[in-house]
Amino acid sequence: MALQHAFILTLLYFSVMYREKKEDRILFLLALLTGLSLTNNQTLVLMIPAVFLLVMKGLFMPGFGKRIFISLLCFIMGLLPYVYLPIAASFSPPVNWNNPVTLQAFLQVVFRQDRSEERRVGKECR
Repeated sequence: MALQHAFILTLLYFSVMYREKKEDRILFLLALLTGLSLTNNQTLVLMIPAVFLLVMKGLFMPGFGKRIFISLLCFIMGLLPYVYLPIAASFSPPVNWNNPVTLQAFLQVVFRQDRSEERRVGKECR
């Protein structure tokens, strides 16, 4: 939970920094941190509209296409910790959350389908 809060504050900080300074390196770092934050907790997807609104004005300067392309690459680089899941699962570790070696199991882990409301509440509460 503390890491989630650290990501929220960091995303807001760099969003405001980019809004004030309009430096591309801040935008690229923000894109990387946004992707990385989604590997920690998916509720941070709710921060994306706020981040976009804060940086939107600086995006539409000359060089728009290049800036968006590099930002998208940085965002994807931030999601790279997900690549480690099937690699680690292929070694059959003693603790293996949902065994993400197949594409279906990997997507279940990424989209956290095994953490549904039904499983948390339990059958006796329905």
